[in-house]
Amino acid sequence: MRRAFLVAETVGAATAAILPWPGEGSRPWPLLQR
Repeated sequence: MRRAFLVAETVGAATAAILPWPGEGSRPWPLLQR
């Protein structure tokens, strides 16, 4: 029942893979930082 979380994590991972951020802390999705 965590569809929103899964969607956000998938989109975040895809965006991070497509758009290389300057640093780990520059990602718009803090949930991906584990």
